[in-house]
Amino acid sequence: IIFAIVIYAIFFMMSDFSIVYDKILNFNTTYLPIILLLIPISWLILYLRWDLLLKHNDVNIPIQKNMEIYFSGFALSITPGKIGELLKSQFLKTKFGVPRKITAPLIIVEKIYHLIGLIIMSILGVYYFDISSYIIIGATIFLGLGLLLLSSKKVFNKFLHFINTIKFLSKWTVSLSESYDV
Repeated sequence: IIFAIVIYAIFFMMSDFSIVYDKILNFNTTYLPIILLLIPISWLILYLRWDLLLKHNDVNIPIQKNMEIYFSGFALSITPGKIGELLKSQFLKTKFGVPRKITAPLIIVEKIYHLIGLIIMSILGVYYFDISSYIIIGATIFLGLGLLLLSSKKVFNKFLHFINTIKFLSKWTVSLSESYDV
């Protein structure tokens, strides 16, 4: 975490400090209550989606414990790709005996939903703010390939066969194969 803070501080110092400082000073504080209200509302919506994904896979956990586990994933969301959120799978296994092969794919599904939302927001951003569309086209193609991989068991098995040929990745092919149905 300290390393990430240092990296952000270096980027901040290397950017045009005066522009950033000026933007902070000229921030319109009338939007602050709206921002502070929308953040917990978005967390609640994300939790409800998580709860729905669990219930859809017959994982029933008391609401309070489920919320604690879900929000504990935020603690490691600073990790690259938010991979630290896989900690939720370990908590569910430790406290409730839910196998990781059921919950780990749900976290990946969450990331796919996040990516879909980001692409939709990016398309709206391009439409309203005229940002370069190459990034969005690339992300859409990447998402499409990922969804194709996950939607066809035949394609997924071919991908697993390819992964199995890579020595350090081959140990996970059995777990990935078992978690495909989730």
